[in-house]
Order: sequence, then C-alpha cells, then structure tokens
Amino acid sequence: TTLQVPFLADLVTGADPTSPLSFLAYVKSIGRLYQFAVRESAFVTRDQYNRYCQWVADRLPSLAFGTRVERVSFDEGAGVYRLDVAAGEHRSVVSARNVVVGVGTTPELPRVVPAPPPRGVTHSATYLDDRDALLRARSVLLVGSGQSAAEIFYDLLCRKPDELYLAWITRAERFAPMDDSKLALELASPDYVAHFQRLPGAARKRLLAGQDSLYRGINRELLARIYDALHDRTVAGPRSDVSLTPGVELVGVESTGRGLAVELAARDVGRRVRRRFDRVVCATGYGYRFPRCLAPIDPRLERDEVGALRLRPDGSVRGTAPGVYVHNAEPLAQGFTASDLSLG
Repeated sequence: TTLQVPFLADLVTGADPTSPLSFLAYVKSIGRLYQFAVRESAFVTRDQYNRYCQWVADRLPSLAFGTRVERVSFDEGAGVYRLDVAAGEHRSVVSARNVVVGVGTTPELPRVVPAPPPRGVTHSATYLDDRDALLRARSVLLVGSGQSAAEIFYDLLCRKPDELYLAWITRAERFAPMDDSKLALELASPDYVAHFQRLPGAARKRLLAGQDSLYRGINRELLARIYDALHDRTVAGPRSDVSLTPGVELVGVESTGRGLAVELAARDVGRRVRRRFDRVVCATGYGYRFPRCLAPIDPRLERDEVGALRLRPDGSVRGTAPGVYVHNAEPLAQGFTASDLSLG
C-alpha cells in the first residue's frame, strides 16, 4: 500500500529541510537515491516509510521503547514536571521542564459493537494478523469508507476463494475519492490551520463536519483498480460472491452459535435487515483519548467552550501548566491535519 502524502511529509523536512534525518537522506544512505529519482513518484509505500522511521529511530539514542508514563505532576517549588515511568518491572521518576504529548489516537469500533467485541469482530488495525482467518471464513462484512477499508477490500478481493462471500458497506452515500485538488490542499497550510484555531468552537465543529473528503476519502488510483478488478471478474457473467453497498449502516451485531448476527439499516429506503456473517472487519478509524497520565495536571490545562484544549501557535497548551506541548490532539483543537506528522 502507498502513503497518501508525498515523501516531503517525512519526520523533519517541514521544519528543517537540511536535517540529516530526512527521507531523501535515508534513500541516499542506503544507496537508492538514484533509483528513487528515476521512479518519478512523490508517493512511497508504507513499507518503505516504516523502514525510514526505523532508520531514524536507530539514530536517536534518547528514545526509550517499551516504556510507559504512568503519571505526570508539576512540582511548584522546583518548577519542573515529575514523570512516573515504568519500563517492565523497573520504576523511575524523570524530571523535565517541558512535556511534549504525542500519544496519537487509538482504534475505534462503532458504538453499536458491544465491549468487549464479540468473537469475529475486529478492527482494520489488526488486519494483517487477521487476514488468514478472514480468507478461511465463508462470509466477511467490511464496514467503512476510507482508505484502509478500500485497501482491505481490494486485498481480500484479489486473494479470496470463490466460496467466500465478501460484502462492503458504508453509511456514506458513496465510495468517495479523497479531495487532493490543489486549492483544497491549501486548507492544510499552516496559515489556514492558524485561522481555524482562532475560530469559536461551534464554527470549528461546523467546518470539520464538511471536511471529511480532505482526509477520509480513497485514493483515486485504488478506486480505479477496484473497479477494474470487479469488471474483469464478471466478464464471463454476473457473480454473487461480492457486494458493495453505500448508504447502509451497521446498527447491531451479536454473537450466535452460528457466527455473527448483524443488523443493517438501509438509510435511503428506511429498512432494516438481519444478516449472518462469520467475520466483521471495522475500518472505522481512530479516536483521540486524553492521556490518563496527565490527570494530575488536567486542571491547569485551558479548554474552550466545546471542551477542546486551547493551543498556542507553537502547539503549547494555554493555562497554568507551563511548557506542555500537544501534538496529534483531537481535530477539534488542531483541525483535520492533527494527525499529519509533517504538518505538525
């Protein structure tokens, strides 16, 4: 699969194009700069980007993996933060004058899915681990309309046996492409983000509701490949082992003795149906969770009328907690570019 942003959206170029940790520096270091240039594509595969991130991590001795921050408090007398840190069985306290929070988002299942989810209901985040089991199933329901859903559908479509029934639904009105037109991309510019952050909370909510196509759509090339694959497999005649249905919402799922009982609502016609599937894959995105470790300093962090953190242009949080910076906060605070590392 391929990233939907160009190689300039690496870890450092947006802030420092001369950094030795840029993507171009990486391909140069492994002797592939010439081949990358000849390829004439600004978009790299996720595998290549992952290898680039590993290359960067190997060059940062200050990184500590497998380490959990359990509590962050502020020492008034010393003017520093105390972080209770756990690495396996080892516990320690780290002092810092600044805290940068970049914990990101976590997989989200639809609200109608019980917690814990029934056996056979998974999230797209674990797709590669689940793929073999999905291909052995008799029926699979895929829920979602973004890039991950499309990648999973295409992968299963190309691999599945004839006897596997594959259904793809989304409550959206269509399987829409991402809007990557040039004027639309101006809404990802630092100037627009600064304008967005100055708006009242109600206005930010309204704008975000209409900006889905800027970050939740599907790559046009992938949409074309999916259409071609569906066309080619029906040249000899109609087939009933694959279905794609927009305008359908998952409204219930429960485990039975014979798989999963799924309730679906066809929004346009106002009708509900119950179907049985062996497996359900939810490509339903990720949500922001305020880190529990920050609870001791939460009263010091300023929020607006809709509950979003108030951020300064440099990413620091307004309030009485000095030197707390938040990256990849909820879109309501930072705009739809919140999860874009390079823009941050």
